[in-house]
Amino acid sequence: MTAATVPADLAPSLPERFALIQAAYRAVGVPATRRTEQWVSVAENVLRDSAFTTSESRESRWLLRELIATARPGGRLCTGPDRLEIRVA
Repeated sequence: MTAATVPADLAPSLPERFALIQAAYRAVGVPATRRTEQWVSVAENVLRDSAFTTSESRESRWLLRELIATARPGGRLCTGPDRLEIRVA
């Protein structure tokens, strides 16, 4: 088995993991001004998967950082309804 065939061999046995990685990368790429409730839901669902957060710690950190930045623009917790119409505090 060569190094090039390893991902192809692993992909069928771990399709959910690769889907979660792709979802995380796409979510991180969405500008903060375009994030919606659906974006928050996807980010939360990806981060709820313990197998993903354990095996993909770097991607998990990136996504968590972006989720926090969405809830805490400028590092401050929103005290009123934010642009997603969610009362944070």
